[in-house]
Amino acid sequence: MKKEGNGLFRILSIDGGGIRGILPGQIMVALEAKIQKKTGNPDARIADYFDLIAGTSTGGILSCAYTCPDKNGRPKFTAQEAVNIYLEFGESIFSTPIMEKITSAVGLLGPKYPPFVLENLLKEKLGDAKLSDALSNIIIPSFTLDDGDTKFFTSSDAKINKKDYFMWEVARSTSAAPTYFPAAYAGNLREQMKGFIDGGVFANNPTMCALVEAYKVDVDLHRKYPVDSRGIAGLTPGNGPLENIFVLSLGTSNHENTYPSEKYQDKGIIGWIKPLIDIMMSGVSETVAYQTEQLFRLLRIQQTEAMLDNLPADGTGAVELIREELFEILRYAQDPKKYHEEGEAIIQYEPRPQYVRIEPDLGGANTAIDDASKENLQLLKEAGAAAAKKHDQWLDLVVEQIVT
Repeated sequence: MKKEGNGLFRILSIDGGGIRGILPGQIMVALEAKIQKKTGNPDARIADYFDLIAGTSTGGILSCAYTCPDKNGRPKFTAQEAVNIYLEFGESIFSTPIMEKITSAVGLLGPKYPPFVLENLLKEKLGDAKLSDALSNIIIPSFTLDDGDTKFFTSSDAKINKKDYFMWEVARSTSAAPTYFPAAYAGNLREQMKGFIDGGVFANNPTMCALVEAYKVDVDLHRKYPVDSRGIAGLTPGNGPLENIFVLSLGTSNHENTYPSEKYQDKGIIGWIKPLIDIMMSGVSETVAYQTEQLFRLLRIQQTEAMLDNLPADGTGAVELIREELFEILRYAQDPKKYHEEGEAIIQYEPRPQYVRIEPDLGGANTAIDDASKENLQLLKEAGAAAAKKHDQWLDLVVEQIVT
């Protein structure tokens, strides 16, 4: 399902993080505005410019919102309308009636929040849209309790293998965070109901899942880089599976949670429940972010070295300027830490980056994934807008890479 573009297969990946989904949601509002300005089309939407959208938990809800069709076959929600779901209904989603607080012992004996507000909201917003109706390829991780196995809800499987679900079921399943919400039951379209929990337990950052899914859904990539007994073709200039891919990966500030050792070293089961969930989500996200960045950093090194090899030895002033820029890329890229922290300094040099990871700061917002107080919702909104402004140059690069 390759869309018109500059030849790159374009992937959007959004981490899990509960109400902190407002952060990437606000970044996408800024990106959609940039796309509309670049194209001169006020009706341009996120799903129009990404070939594959991956999302876990809150990122899965956003993924469904971006790709859900209206009655005319266009995206039902703008990026702003998608994030407004959190801003307008977040306080209701993360609220507990007094009797449930008593019976669940404030989350110790049962889920902290009842699922009805979230579930009914997803049904209302996503309607009868099915996974197979998604306007872009999507992949959304969850975990099947009944099978004890990972589950990837993909539009490709829904279309090809008829493994279809309602979009609201998918969104509810991937966001059923243990201890926060009860497990979700999905399968109405298949008459085989199973229980699912949050995909963040194993793939809070779904970027690697998306990279693998890219080869399944894109015929051109699959034909060019077939998977055989030796694995996918090696990362060599002109023959690397990442050559034709661009990735925008958005975090939800999972890295900002801290747990001082002097406070937690002697904790027991109850004391470790919340920290373990946060550490698991953060650790998974940062590990995948590291892996992906290293893959694309090495790719850029190889691309740069190949360009250097092809430059004439006695070039003109313009050629020598290109040579200087290529060596500058290598100076940064040879040091992984420097490349990560100072990569913006060489963002404009060819070959251009094909991986962008934006991990927004929380600003003054609470790190809790369920603090949906009016004050915190506003702080998250402001932090997301500030992150978009801070990373404006990277978002400009994204637009250049995904728009013809």
